[in-house]
Amino acid sequence: MPKYLALLGVAVLTLGIASTGWTVDTWDTYNELANPCFVFGGSEWNPSGNMMFNGNGTDPGGVPVFGRGHIAYDPNPPGTPPGQPSGWLRQIVNDSLSPGWNPALNQKFFRFTASVYTTGNAYILFGVDWWTDNNIPKPLPGTPADGAMWSQPITSLGGWTEVTWEGYLPYQPKWVSVEVAYYGCSGTGQEAAVDEMAFYAKCVPEPSSILGLASGVLALAGFAFKRRIR
Repeated sequence: MPKYLALLGVAVLTLGIASTGWTVDTWDTYNELANPCFVFGGSEWNPSGNMMFNGNGTDPGGVPVFGRGHIAYDPNPPGTPPGQPSGWLRQIVNDSLSPGWNPALNQKFFRFTASVYTTGNAYILFGVDWWTDNNIPKPLPGTPADGAMWSQPITSLGGWTEVTWEGYLPYQPKWVSVEVAYYGCSGTGQEAAVDEMAFYAKCVPEPSSILGLASGVLALAGFAFKRRIR
């Protein structure tokens, strides 16, 4: 009997892992962001007016910015109020194009990756926002969205750092706004940059559904065991 229980436990765990998106699947390789490395400057992005895109590989003085030719950075604009972002980027993606989209499910697991470079007191925040009405056309920038979720402040002094941010959305929206906010870029030596960004998402069932499935399987196993010992 212990052997069968062990096999049953493995089966339940496998179902749970597959349901929550922990397995490697095609959605893990489908980047929902267009122009994620800024090879085409700010194309596909909705930026604040001060953002700079190092599309030609150099700053105005002819020197590569942070050692890379294609980045999005905030060149310390003066006069930013304390606690406010000195610059931002936003791109609204159609999540239904991802192989991880499933309108029958009701939550979303996401993974956001990027390369980050900051100097001085500057830092980066990543965010996602969403619209729960799946029937609307592509939302325009500035349209009030239905929710927001933000990462913790990210710094990378002295070089480029690869970062990953993962989380759940409490809904399974079609439209998701991927956002980058630059803070503290308001003086000499206070700059921040991002590059090589990617956003992956997969629709998943709510955790209670997984627990219900596991409980049902275990209950059936117990019933079968009782019938065998009679």
